[in-house]
Amino acid sequence: MKKWTSLFDTMRFPIKILFIGFLLIQIGEFIQNKNVNIFYNITNIYTTTFSDIVITLGRSIVYNFPLITLIRIVSRKEKSGTPILMGVLGYLTFLTVSIFINQSSINTISFSSILNVEFYYNGNIKYPVNLGLVGVFVVGFITRYSYVKSRRRNPYSIVSFLNKESVGYLYNIVFNAFAAVAIFLLYPYFLKFIDFLVNYIAKDINGFNNLFIYGFFEKILSVLNLGHHLKIPFWYGQYGGSISTFSGKNILGDVNIWAMLLESNNISPLYGRFITPYYVLNMFIAPAILLFLYTSYTDYKEKRRHLITFLVLMIVSFVYGNALPLEIGLLFLAPLYFVFHVVMYASLFSILNYFSASIGFSYSGSTLVASPGVFPDYIILLRNNNFYHSIIVILVVGIIYAVIYFIVGKIYLNYLSYDFLIGINKRIVATNIINGVGGYDNILKIHSSPFKLTLTLKDRGLIAENTLLRLNISKITINNDNMIAYCGIASRVIHKQINSIIDEHRRVR
Repeated sequence: MKKWTSLFDTMRFPIKILFIGFLLIQIGEFIQNKNVNIFYNITNIYTTTFSDIVITLGRSIVYNFPLITLIRIVSRKEKSGTPILMGVLGYLTFLTVSIFINQSSINTISFSSILNVEFYYNGNIKYPVNLGLVGVFVVGFITRYSYVKSRRRNPYSIVSFLNKESVGYLYNIVFNAFAAVAIFLLYPYFLKFIDFLVNYIAKDINGFNNLFIYGFFEKILSVLNLGHHLKIPFWYGQYGGSISTFSGKNILGDVNIWAMLLESNNISPLYGRFITPYYVLNMFIAPAILLFLYTSYTDYKEKRRHLITFLVLMIVSFVYGNALPLEIGLLFLAPLYFVFHVVMYASLFSILNYFSASIGFSYSGSTLVASPGVFPDYIILLRNNNFYHSIIVILVVGIIYAVIYFIVGKIYLNYLSYDFLIGINKRIVATNIINGVGGYDNILKIHSSPFKLTLTLKDRGLIAENTLLRLNISKITINNDNMIAYCGIASRVIHKQINSIIDEHRRVR
């Protein structure tokens, strides 16, 4: 799984940018939050303008997260700007082809205004299909393939009159066009599956199994930047429920109904069920995940250096919400733990509904940049006795889930992470690493973190870098007398195994 570990290294920068984007949105919305504004009244034009600026900037970052990811994928191994331009051109090709393939069989939820790609036809505007990170990864890997292929072109080929850059652009356009045609011919089958899910869940939105299925697929789709396929029908559509007002107006969707009932102080536990788990996720689960990742640092100095960072991340998650960047990171850093997370998150929908705990949020914008389940919306409802039961249930369930997440995380780091990511006997790999750095006697100290293994050596000249890179280690860096091996989430298990082998060696001597 060396490529998977390498993919995590590729995704680290886009994930940080995504976190910044959400943080900007949440700071701006925190300033404008009605539940926060009961403590102060914003009348200063500069403050409101500032909040509008950071919200708009944050949303722009989040909307363009796939493009940021694409640029990172195509540029990571090359110092030239050519792959970046090829990637953007390939992405435009992919989006353009999507406008003209199977438009009639694709629902409107799938279309988005991306990079100003659009087509006017009979007075209507057609937009490309939004495939989220799936489309980006397809384009990214095709671009890297096209770039490498153009470097190795045959001087006697049919395109021999073109230079390498032109050949690369040509390859990329053709390959991405074919990929788009193939994908969008199959895309309606994906939509049929989504329609089946939506209709199945809607048959009984109070059912234990139905809510679990919703939570399971909603999380998987959200991490792939495709969560709107499930959120929109239930948040804003008829599948999330409908209710008529005294004026005869029909309100559709779980989020819309909850907002209307809250405003009229006519609370019902039947609404808000599709939002309530976010409070547990943001205020308890995300901090617990960050805490177990932080405790995995074995170097005291490194742990102290990262203390402020992790504290800020935990506070931001608790107060502002939105754990999506962390979840995307988990998918690439710790896939098995991510599967555990998806199952536990899905169970929240069923469990909270079983205990009639329901707190929604008032929002009418894009589901992509929505930040449900934030602390200000939670704590302010203490003033309303109708929510006392829901608040207590969320608190108790949140604490229980946080403890479970932390314990399972520690077990995963110490015992389970290695076999999935490396797939070879851990003792063999640990022994090969020892040999690759010059033997037992060349190792002075060894530390690990969630991402890497750090060995302090007597003589770095004894390092056999090529030997180490054949061990599913994605990258090696050498600083002074330290060698850093990026083994991903398996670093802790390998660390323990190396220590065990060294102790055995010393006892024998």
